[in-house]
Amino acid sequence: MPKEVDQGVSKRQPLLLFISYASKDSNKFKIPLIAERLTEFPEIKDVLYWEEDLHDDIISYMNNNLGRCDVFILFCSPNALKSEPVKMEWSAALKIKKKIIPVFLKEEDIPPLLSTKLGIQFKPSAINETIEELYQLILKKSEIPHEQERVVREVLDIESNLGEYALKIAEAIFSNRSDIKLEGNTYPIRKFKSKRLKYVDLYGYRFIEQNPNKTSRWAKMAREGKKILWVFRGRTYYARIIDGEFTLLKKK
Repeated sequence: MPKEVDQGVSKRQPLLLFISYASKDSNKFKIPLIAERLTEFPEIKDVLYWEEDLHDDIISYMNNNLGRCDVFILFCSPNALKSEPVKMEWSAALKIKKKIIPVFLKEEDIPPLLSTKLGIQFKPSAINETIEELYQLILKKSEIPHEQERVVREVLDIESNLGEYALKIAEAIFSNRSDIKLEGNTYPIRKFKSKRLKYVDLYGYRFIEQNPNKTSRWAKMAREGKKILWVFRGRTYYARIIDGEFTLLKKK
């Protein structure tokens, strides 16, 4: 593998997203859930939304954050159409030429000036599908090629070195490091905002510490001081580490 490809992959910066919505629609659109789930994808650094991040007035919040975001996501509704802060946000995003994604239940809820923007329909009964469609559109808007995943898989052969990488990631997570280096590439150790659990994503695999606040025996072991790390492939438990001992749960 040419060195310049390796370096090019590692230098790509994760995306910062800005979500705009009417406060009355937070539960209807499941804003906190969507924000957290989007941050699980390796290409996304963080998702800003005012319930989580607002510390000053809305004007200061918009001035401080809108300009530095990569993609602006607008949740469209009758409430959003009537909201002056929401209108200020999408108008400013449009003016400074941000990539805008409307998310809507009904197309007539999209502001007329944004009606030509490519968006997605929110599916209340299929939230996972909605999040996946939104994620794919974010990549498309950001011009992140799907070819990137193939290149990284070639640079970092996860399948053949899963146990070795898992042990190194576990050691980094439980040593409170901020990142992990594998084969010359640096990968961030991230945290869920709500649970504060540490994890690393490597293109189809997730390495995540055990949540000690659960009721399972694994959580009890974590509370007793055991260092437990799980490896997921998609949503499947694939492997685990307990105090440096790697166990494969699924055949490759």
